[in-house]
Amino acid sequence: MKCTSCGADSPAEARFCHYCGGQFELPMPQRQSRAEIFARIKASPQFLEGQTPERIAKVPKPSTASKTLFNVFSYLLVGKIAMAIVVPIGFVLLFGFIMFAGSSLSPSSALPIGLLLVGGLILFMLFVSMTLGIVVRSFGNHVFSAIFKKQEELEKAPVEVQPAIAIAKRTHVWGESARTQYFVTFELEDGQRKEYALWYDTMYGRIAEQDAGVLFSRADYAADFDLVTV
Repeated sequence: MKCTSCGADSPAEARFCHYCGGQFELPMPQRQSRAEIFARIKASPQFLEGQTPERIAKVPKPSTASKTLFNVFSYLLVGKIAMAIVVPIGFVLLFGFIMFAGSSLSPSSALPIGLLLVGGLILFMLFVSMTLGIVVRSFGNHVFSAIFKKQEELEKAPVEVQPAIAIAKRTHVWGESARTQYFVTFELEDGQRKEYALWYDTMYGRIAEQDAGVLFSRADYAADFDLVTV
């Protein structure tokens, strides 16, 4: 590097002239334009891999825990209600049959009637269980329709793969248990800025503002993010 004051040569990494002490004006690094950053993301191995079915298959899927819990609760509730209805009726019928058979029927004729009575009780219990199951599931689906509708939309939503730059992060805390939901606003290639709720909480710590990478999203949720060094 040549000094503009005395003309002496100095090493390229020097900040001051070794002869006259003059300060070198270092060239300012050029900032990449948004178009260049998005071009680098799309040319990266992460973006190319993100288009493959294998990578898309690794994107986290919606949890079915709420539906499973609801189904288990429904079956337990139906079973308890059915038992509460059938057992007293069965006890009354069985007691009445024993009293009637003991006084009016012979053992040979009482046995077929007893078996028929037991079979009828089993069929009656199945009928009550099925009827209650339909009622409970219909009522439950009505109560939780908003939750299930949102979950079904997420399950059916296709995975969208696009280059993105993280612009801002925020959290939202609510409820007595202080539940926290995490959000990141991404800038997309067309210049649009969109806020996504994060699919899982650990993504929040992996993403920093101005990070560039490959965004995997379902509807308005960010399901995954692969960082790209630009």
